[in-house]
Amino acid sequence: MKMKFLGNKYITIPLFVLVVILSSLMRFYNFNNLQYFSGDEEIFHAILRRIVVEGKPVLVIPNAQVGSSIGSFFHLLSASIFFITNNNPSVVQLFGSTLGVVTTIAIYFVGRLISGNLMGFFAGILLSCLSCSR
Repeated sequence: MKMKFLGNKYITIPLFVLVVILSSLMRFYNFNNLQYFSGDEEIFHAILRRIVVEGKPVLVIPNAQVGSSIGSFFHLLSASIFFITNNNPSVVQLFGSTLGVVTTIAIYFVGRLISGNLMGFFAGILLSCLSCSR
Protein backbone atom coordinates (compact mmCIF):
# COMPACT_ATOMS: atom_id res chain seq x y z
CA MET A 1 0.00 0.00 0.00
CA LYS A 2 1.57 3.26 -1.14
CA MET A 3 1.19 6.45 0.86
CA LYS A 4 0.79 9.76 -0.93
CA PHE A 5 3.13 12.55 0.17
CA LEU A 6 1.35 14.51 2.91
CA GLY A 7 -1.84 12.59 2.15
CA ASN A 8 -1.97 10.95 5.54
CA LYS A 9 -4.45 12.48 7.98
CA TYR A 10 -1.86 12.18 10.75
CA ILE A 11 0.30 14.63 8.81
CA THR A 12 -2.35 16.98 7.42
CA ILE A 13 -4.12 17.62 10.73
CA PRO A 14 -0.95 18.96 12.43
CA LEU A 15 -0.23 21.11 9.37
CA PHE A 16 -3.73 22.60 9.54
CA VAL A 17 -3.37 23.22 13.28
CA LEU A 18 0.01 24.87 12.66
CA VAL A 19 -1.55 27.22 10.09
CA VAL A 20 -4.37 28.17 12.49
CA ILE A 21 -2.00 28.70 15.43
CA LEU A 22 0.41 30.82 13.38
CA SER A 23 -2.41 32.90 11.93
CA SER A 24 -3.91 33.44 15.39
CA LEU A 25 -0.52 34.36 16.84
CA MET A 26 0.18 36.90 14.12
CA ARG A 27 -3.17 38.60 14.68
CA PHE A 28 -3.81 38.32 18.41
CA TYR A 29 -0.38 38.34 20.09
CA ASN A 30 -0.13 41.39 22.34
CA PHE A 31 -3.32 42.71 20.74
CA ASN A 32 -4.04 45.55 23.17
CA ASN A 33 -0.54 47.00 23.07
CA LEU A 34 -0.05 46.77 19.31
CA GLN A 35 -3.18 48.64 18.25
CA TYR A 36 -2.62 51.89 16.43
CA PHE A 37 -4.75 54.43 14.66
CA SER A 38 -3.47 55.72 11.36
CA GLY A 39 -5.38 57.75 8.84
CA ASP A 40 -7.13 54.66 7.46
CA GLU A 41 -8.49 53.65 10.86
CA GLU A 42 -9.69 57.19 11.54
CA ILE A 43 -11.61 57.26 8.26
CA PHE A 44 -12.94 53.76 8.92
CA HIS A 45 -14.27 54.68 12.37
CA ALA A 46 -15.65 58.01 11.16
CA ILE A 47 -17.64 56.09 8.55
CA LEU A 48 -18.82 53.59 11.18
CA ARG A 49 -19.86 56.44 13.47
CA ARG A 50 -21.77 58.05 10.64
CA ILE A 51 -23.60 54.78 9.95
CA VAL A 52 -24.38 53.97 13.60
CA VAL A 53 -24.89 57.34 15.31
CA GLU A 54 -26.23 59.49 12.48
CA GLY A 55 -28.06 56.65 10.74
CA LYS A 56 -26.71 57.52 7.29
CA PRO A 57 -25.71 54.38 5.37
CA VAL A 58 -22.74 54.78 3.07
CA LEU A 59 -22.54 52.92 -0.24
CA VAL A 60 -19.23 54.25 -1.57
CA ILE A 61 -16.22 53.98 0.73
CA PRO A 62 -13.01 55.81 -0.17
CA ASN A 63 -9.87 53.67 -0.29
CA ALA A 64 -6.57 55.49 -0.76
CA GLN A 65 -4.56 52.38 -1.66
CA VAL A 66 -6.83 51.28 -4.49
CA GLY A 67 -7.75 54.77 -5.63
CA SER A 68 -11.44 54.01 -5.82
CA SER A 69 -14.19 52.38 -3.79
CA ILE A 70 -14.05 48.67 -3.02
CA GLY A 71 -17.61 48.54 -1.72
CA SER A 72 -19.13 48.90 1.69
CA PHE A 73 -19.80 45.29 2.72
CA PHE A 74 -17.12 45.14 5.44
CA HIS A 75 -18.13 48.55 6.76
CA LEU A 76 -21.79 47.61 6.95
CA LEU A 77 -20.84 44.31 8.63
CA SER A 78 -18.61 46.14 11.10
CA ALA A 79 -21.31 48.71 11.84
CA SER A 80 -23.40 46.08 13.59
CA ILE A 81 -20.42 45.16 15.80
CA PHE A 82 -19.76 48.86 16.41
CA PHE A 83 -23.39 49.34 17.46
CA ILE A 84 -23.53 46.27 19.73
CA THR A 85 -20.32 47.21 21.57
CA ASN A 86 -21.42 50.81 22.18
CA ASN A 87 -18.95 52.38 19.71
CA ASN A 88 -15.86 50.50 20.92
CA PRO A 89 -13.23 50.56 18.13
CA SER A 90 -11.06 47.88 19.78
CA VAL A 91 -13.76 45.26 19.37
CA VAL A 92 -14.16 46.18 15.71
CA GLN A 93 -10.42 45.62 15.24
CA LEU A 94 -10.78 42.31 17.08
CA PHE A 95 -13.56 41.38 14.66
CA GLY A 96 -11.27 42.21 11.72
CA SER A 97 -8.51 40.03 13.15
CA THR A 98 -10.92 37.15 13.67
CA LEU A 99 -12.09 37.52 10.10
CA GLY A 100 -8.42 37.33 9.05
CA VAL A 101 -8.01 33.97 10.79
CA VAL A 102 -11.19 32.67 9.12
CA THR A 103 -9.86 33.86 5.75
CA THR A 104 -6.58 32.03 6.35
CA ILE A 105 -8.49 28.82 7.08
CA ALA A 106 -10.52 29.27 3.90
CA ILE A 107 -7.36 29.85 1.84
CA TYR A 108 -5.83 26.69 3.36
CA PHE A 109 -8.79 24.61 2.18
CA VAL A 110 -8.89 26.25 -1.26
CA GLY A 111 -5.17 25.59 -1.76
CA ARG A 112 -5.63 22.03 -0.59
CA LEU A 113 -8.54 21.54 -2.97
CA ILE A 114 -6.66 22.97 -5.97
CA SER A 115 -3.27 21.39 -5.60
CA GLY A 116 -3.10 19.12 -2.56
CA ASN A 117 -2.15 19.34 1.09
CA LEU A 118 1.24 20.88 0.59
CA MET A 119 -0.19 23.78 -1.43
CA GLY A 120 -2.87 24.34 1.20
CA PHE A 121 -0.22 24.43 3.90
CA PHE A 122 2.01 26.92 2.08
CA ALA A 123 -0.94 29.12 1.05
CA GLY A 124 -2.16 29.25 4.65
CA ILE A 125 1.31 29.97 6.03
CA LEU A 126 1.92 32.66 3.42
CA LEU A 127 -1.36 34.42 4.16
CA SER A 128 -0.93 34.16 7.91
CA CYS A 129 2.56 35.71 7.74
CA LEU A 130 1.97 38.36 5.11
CA SER A 131 -1.33 39.83 6.18
CA CYS A 132 -0.79 40.27 9.88
CA SER A 133 -2.22 43.78 9.88
CA ARG A 134 -4.92 44.48 12.38
